[in-house]
Amino acid sequence: MDKLKKKNIYIGTLNLSFAVQEELEAEWPSEEDFVRHCKNKYNNIRNCYYNSLKLINNLINKNVVLFGFQEVVKNINKNPDDLLLNLQKNKTFKNEFSYAEGKSRNTRNKAYARTLLIWKTKLFGKEINRLNFNLALDFDECEHDARDCVIIYTDKNYLLINVHFPWIDTEEQIVMVQNRINEELSTIKIDKNPKIIITGDFNDATGKINKNNPLVLSINKKNIELHNNMTSSQIKKDLLSCCWHKQPHKKGWGHYDAPGDYVLSNNFINKNFIYNTSKFLGKNAFYSDHKLVLGLYREKK
Repeated sequence: MDKLKKKNIYIGTLNLSFAVQEELEAEWPSEEDFVRHCKNKYNNIRNCYYNSLKLINNLINKNVVLFGFQEVVKNINKNPDDLLLNLQKNKTFKNEFSYAEGKSRNTRNKAYARTLLIWKTKLFGKEINRLNFNLALDFDECEHDARDCVIIYTDKNYLLINVHFPWIDTEEQIVMVQNRINEELSTIKIDKNPKIIITGDFNDATGKINKNNPLVLSINKKNIELHNNMTSSQIKKDLLSCCWHKQPHKKGWGHYDAPGDYVLSNNFINKNFIYNTSKFLGKNAFYSDHKLVLGLYREKK
């Protein structure tokens, strides 16, 4: 979808690619071929990131009212290109939005992974409680990783959550991540029947999180199911947001052949869709190795 209806409001999620922001020309990032592609196309790797900034500012000036960002780089090479600094120059953002930065530490390389969550204060409320923790768990090599999670509880009884999950390969791993989030949620007071929105890169390449197998959070001894109103088959057909790779890839990775970037809620977000950026950025423009995903917001009456 490339045209947003004026009467509707939307919620977005985007993994910005830390390697593009840092102009990191190295072999180890999964998007190393995308970084080279940005350099070849624009003669400047960071121009892909600048396209992201243009896109984000355009959408919040229209009708995107909440946005979750993953892989946000702070103080980019001492230049004022940070996402938050850029947004703070935007009049709509400055006057109408609240924000929450998150960070989690990678214990192996001592670096931080960062996220940013922004929301329209009038619609979702003012922050009254915040949680920020690392979702990295002890499966695969995730125990050393930095997988950030930020949770905001507002005075309008919204739980706004932005996540970057570890890689999900099994149902058991989903339960482990759920339990970690529930453990943190148990530390704050939450009123009955909160409205919950989760944006994020769930690293869910096989569509295991769906309306028939939702993410489940436990709040006030009540299990709350979270999904995007899409079946696994719909997700694997219509929501292939990850990731850009030159073909054939040296490790055999496909090109935009996996889902994982979602906007979930307890049943008031309509189907997610990949936003077609071509009319705004141009047909062959590039911004991240992930595609931008939006969900149509509709509050239950």
